[in-house]
Amino acid sequence: MKNAPKPKIKKKIASWAVFALAAVVLAGILPMAVQAADNNPAWLRVRQIYTAPAYAGSGTFSYRMRPLDQANPMPPGSAEAGYAFEIAGNGSAQIGPIEFLRQGTYRYEISQLPTGRLGYVYDDKKYTVEAYVDESLNVTIIVKNENGNKSGELVFECGYAPRPTDPALMVDPPVMKTISGNPSQNSVFEFRLVARNASQPMPPGSANGAKTIAIAGSGRGEFGTWGYDAPGVYYYTVYEINSGASGYTYDTAVYTITDTVTDNSGALAISRIVTNDLNKPVTSLIFNNRYSSGGWIEPPPATTTPTQATTTSVPPITAWPTGTTESPPTEKVPTTSITITDPTEPTKASDATGPIEPSSEPEITNPTDLHTTKEPPAPTDMPGKIDPTDPTKPTEPTEPTKSTEPAGPAPTDPPGDQTPSKPYIDGPKTGDDSNIAGYTMLFVFGALLSIVGAIYLIAGKKNNKNEKSKKNNENKNRNRKERAYV
Repeated sequence: MKNAPKPKIKKKIASWAVFALAAVVLAGILPMAVQAADNNPAWLRVRQIYTAPAYAGSGTFSYRMRPLDQANPMPPGSAEAGYAFEIAGNGSAQIGPIEFLRQGTYRYEISQLPTGRLGYVYDDKKYTVEAYVDESLNVTIIVKNENGNKSGELVFECGYAPRPTDPALMVDPPVMKTISGNPSQNSVFEFRLVARNASQPMPPGSANGAKTIAIAGSGRGEFGTWGYDAPGVYYYTVYEINSGASGYTYDTAVYTITDTVTDNSGALAISRIVTNDLNKPVTSLIFNNRYSSGGWIEPPPATTTPTQATTTSVPPITAWPTGTTESPPTEKVPTTSITITDPTEPTKASDATGPIEPSSEPEITNPTDLHTTKEPPAPTDMPGKIDPTDPTKPTEPTEPTKSTEPAGPAPTDPPGDQTPSKPYIDGPKTGDDSNIAGYTMLFVFGALLSIVGAIYLIAGKKNNKNEKSKKNNENKNRNRKERAYV
């Protein structure tokens, strides 16, 4: 009986057995419940289709899901007004999880929230979402549009389109027609507006990117205005059509219209510039036709009759006084033809035609001396005299003749700017190196004496040091012997 279990132990074993059995039962029931409600909690997918120009980027739009019944379960993050979310570009959003705990029917409404941003296009559709939950908590979702018809998905279409320009606000430059002459009757003239690209916006009445208007005689006309629905730069040209009317010369001017369209926060704005052939801004398109009854003849270019004889180009003469017919003494002037226009000065044939040769007169260093009528001739044997045949080569100086007059004071230099042929430089003559050799020998001798003296001083110091060392050793030996004897 000692091995029999106690009552308390039996109770514990029974309790554990019951607990294990309950766990087995629950383990069999729970998988069936989860499998029956595999779509609970539920999720909703909302897709967005965004259409916009490439420059506008991806737009972001706001949405809201609100319950149509008070007790409807909502996804996390919901507020009293409902669940708000956003979608950018061509994206989508997942709404959930929405957990249904009881059997029943639950209704919701999903719509886009327009924020009133200029240029954006919103989708005003409203979808109704119905969730049917059976006794097994299985969820069935049905989506309906505003007409109550079933819809396969929740899709919103939106985009961006800036507000076009207003044609009424466009500046339309007028075409102004004028006629020079007196025609007997008015002729009809045509003018054409042409777009650089045929797909560009044009005024009403245009075809294939062009429009033509007519003006009878002198008058005024307009092509009209147009609007733009996309930003960019647009070019147009305006010119007159030459229809060949008799007696008229047509204006060949061409004007350019440049429209720059920009997007200002959802609204397009236009900036227009009209320029002429010279690329200068204008406010009107002016065309002037000339009329002649006998046919127009283009007049020759305007010319003026000269009042004085013309003179060919001559190199400038620096500080050469007027009224002087003499040529510069040292400068060769190219062959040229000169006409004298001063009636008070006689004309020489040699001055009017033919080459101007260098003058044989002496060189004048002061321009004011040119008014002197006579100058003393320069001696031919003067050193430094310029050879007239070759201004760059001086003549060789001649040997002075011996004078038989008694010695007297040294003669002064002749007048004028004269330079001696062999200038005198105070100092020894070139090639005289006798003093240099003596200085060199003296320098070498002094250097040798310095070296010998230095060697003698070093040897003397060394001998003195050896003598002192020898005497010290002798004194030490003497002292050592005296101590040993004592």
